[in-house]
Amino acid sequence: MTAALLGARALPAVTRDAVAGRTVSPEAARDAVAELLDEATEPVDVAAFLTAVAVGGATPVLVAAAVRAVLAVARPVAWTGPAADVVGTGGDGSDSVNISTLAGLVAASAGATVAKAGNRAATSRCGSADLLEALGVDLDAGERIPAQLAEHRFAFLFAPALHPALRRIAPVRRRLGFRTLFNLSGPLANPVPLTGRLIGTATRRDQEVLAEAAALLGHRRTWVVLGADGMDELTTAGPARVIEVDGGDLTEFTVDPAELPLLPAGRAELAGGGPERNAALARQVLAGTAPRPLLDTVLLNAAAVLLLAGVAADLTSAVGIARDAVSAQAPAALADRLAGQATPAPGPHPAPGTTRAQAPTTPAVLADRLARRTGGAEPAATGSAGRAQGPARPRAPQRGDTPEPAAPAEHLARWGGSAAEPAAAGSAGRARAAGATVGRARGEAPAPRTTSGAAGARPVRTDSNPEGRHGHASR
Repeated sequence: MTAALLGARALPAVTRDAVAGRTVSPEAARDAVAELLDEATEPVDVAAFLTAVAVGGATPVLVAAAVRAVLAVARPVAWTGPAADVVGTGGDGSDSVNISTLAGLVAASAGATVAKAGNRAATSRCGSADLLEALGVDLDAGERIPAQLAEHRFAFLFAPALHPALRRIAPVRRRLGFRTLFNLSGPLANPVPLTGRLIGTATRRDQEVLAEAAALLGHRRTWVVLGADGMDELTTAGPARVIEVDGGDLTEFTVDPAELPLLPAGRAELAGGGPERNAALARQVLAGTAPRPLLDTVLLNAAAVLLLAGVAADLTSAVGIARDAVSAQAPAALADRLAGQATPAPGPHPAPGTTRAQAPTTPAVLADRLARRTGGAEPAATGSAGRAQGPARPRAPQRGDTPEPAAPAEHLARWGGSAAEPAAAGSAGRARAAGATVGRARGEAPAPRTTSGAAGARPVRTDSNPEGRHGHASR
């Protein structure tokens, strides 16, 4: 779309509105961002707009408009199966190991399909692209992304390759030197139609803006999280605030790692460095030899991905599935395959060209371990921890099973759970007890919540002032 087709220029007007703190309509925001991405727009106008929004604060309407504009000109990805993403906004200043990327690899090795979006470092020394490149992974898979998702259950979506429209404003963003609107919209702009999202944020404001923007976009099975220590990840340092997005509904609760079989970790134990150091730490995590606090932090985030992907019914069982995958060396094998090394793929069938003796036994091992943990029963349809309800024992994967990526319900059956819905209610498989309420993205004040159905997830009372909780006037 060219600026001429937009008629009167929207960008300067919206820039002035942002400076003055005036409300911007969805239509004006849409036209302004479309003009921003137009190659005819002057860099000075781009810089003025991004600065005005950064100073005045990005709104959910502007973030949603940026997502729509970027996706409208993104390179399409021909994938229609289930897929989840785990990504952070950055900006927490922790300079930590690439927890989201490692969590995505672990979750993919444990049964989820992960379309991991990412880029090179912007606010740290090592971004997800830098780490994967150091591990030998090709960053620009292009048309091979669907094949990678089908074969490996993991693919990396390199932002510059899939969002060419953002390349022309990249020099301006670098010159500005501060986080802009696109740092917030990026986690929501994955070109794969996702069925689950775990998004980390570094501030309460960013969390609420992103959650409301996700609701405006109609996203489902999405957790927008704020770590207890200000990191843009779930951490084991303390309870994390979570806003779950399910269409237009927002639900707030906490995830308390103290209720899960995990060791606490402080920032120093999660510290990373440049690509070489982070790659060395990544190999330890994927092989299960990393220090326990670091490993457990990755497992917590991987567990959330497994929950949102429908592979597990609750966080407790999800942590166990992720830990068993690491014990079976499944994430390390996945990283080797992505780097082009000849390691058989863990799955319900041997990789092409391998014999039965060579075929990995990871799924059967994990199913057997999960069966021993749960007593061989299916997850409960209701109940706080999805506890066993019957004597059914999981079926070990067989040689003749289909190699196609499984839907979430099929993942549950394949990995030792039930093919039924993971929970009686709740988009992320959390069984909500009677009386639990859901807030609206439009600013309605939800009633206080006093019960929750997820092991490791504890609800919190919502602010009686909807503008203070999901609006922006009180910030």
